[in-house]
Amino acid sequence: MFKLFILVALAFLSLNLHSFENESITHIVQKDNLVKSGKVVLSTQNIQSETFTLNISYNLKVSVFFITRNIKGTKNIELPSDFLDPYGYEELQEVGVRDDERARIVYKGRFQSALYYDCHTIHIYPKDNKGWDGEFTYCPTVPSIGFIRTAITMHKVPFVGRHTVQSKIQ
Repeated sequence: MFKLFILVALAFLSLNLHSFENESITHIVQKDNLVKSGKVVLSTQNIQSETFTLNISYNLKVSVFFITRNIKGTKNIELPSDFLDPYGYEELQEVGVRDDERARIVYKGRFQSALYYDCHTIHIYPKDNKGWDGEFTYCPTVPSIGFIRTAITMHKVPFVGRHTVQSKIQ
């Protein structure tokens, strides 16, 4: 009987984790002095029992010195699968910082608004000098991976240096 319970629990966990496979959410980029428009698409890939890959794709219209260009790219980071549901964020809230070989994840605080509640803001610092870091606000009431806003800092933007691109859910 106990073995049957374990098998059912593992099957449920497997179904629950794979329900996030290739989930995505689209954000509209906020206009600033460099970025004139654009989109950021956040998606989950390669979901395993311990980790998943957060894929950040961007398509930006950038204007520097009267020259306008479209910049497209993708950033990936492998994160613990705990961050596929609210419990991972609540656990991070208790400990404050989570470090492993892939990233340093820092809890920044709670966020509430008229539309969203019980949200958590975290900051991800990828290791291995990936050229970016970012602040992400997770809200459990949002379908898919739940990020309602981001602030991604690119460390090496041509002619500019560091620049932060902010986006909100579409």
